[in-house]
Amino acid sequence: MILVAQTVSFKSYIENPSLVLEVERSCPACMTRLLSRHGRVLRWVYEIGERQQIPIFRLRCRPCGLTATLLPDFLLPFVRYAAPVVLLTIDAYLDGELSPSLGTELGAHRVRCPDCRRALALLEVSGHIISSDREPVAVR
Repeated sequence: MILVAQTVSFKSYIENPSLVLEVERSCPACMTRLLSRHGRVLRWVYEIGERQQIPIFRLRCRPCGLTATLLPDFLLPFVRYAAPVVLLTIDAYLDGELSPSLGTELGAHRVRCPDCRRALALLEVSGHIISSDREPVAVR
């Protein structure tokens, strides 16, 4: 189970990652407020121009035994790149501005990943709708 931790910024999380533990959370399974720290793992995160190893905390509910990962809001599950990097890459892909190799890599990922395939299809349709609204209307 993944719980999202609200953060001020990537930099503030790097400076004091344990701040996310100060927020009281309810267990998503039994709704009690008895989540306690249950360890941490170190994860590499790629931000624009830098790479950092950050702690990702685990929580455990004492009554029901559920364990959860407390993922900072600037990260996506199972992705090494911070969310802003992913969004910039997707924007460049949709605008046709990615290098051929990155475009091919993202296209191949799109074939394998149903979530990305749906998200990119929705963004492409939205882009077509927006660009069709900008086309001038011929007045007779």
